Amino acid sequence: DYVRNAVDSTATTDQMEPYSQFDIAVAMLTEFWHQNRGEVDTASQELPFSVISMIQQLRGLFTSNSINNQ
Repeated sequence: DYVRNAVDSTATTDQMEPYSQFDIAVAMLTEFWHQNRGEVDTASQELPFSVISMIQQLRGLFTSNSINNQ
C-alpha cells in the first residue's frame, strides 16, 4: 500500500503489478523495514535512495501510461 499510494493513491494494486519497478520497490522497502524493525531513530525513518528512485521511476511510467490510455 505504501508504494502504491506514493505513486498514485487512486490506483489499484492490480494496475501496479505489471510494472517490475513495483515489485522491486515493495521488496526493497520490506527488506529495509525488516532490517530496521524496532529502531525508532531518524535514520531508520528515512527511506533508502534506492526505494525512492524506484518509486519515482514507477510514477513516471504509470503516469505516462495513464495519460496515453485516455
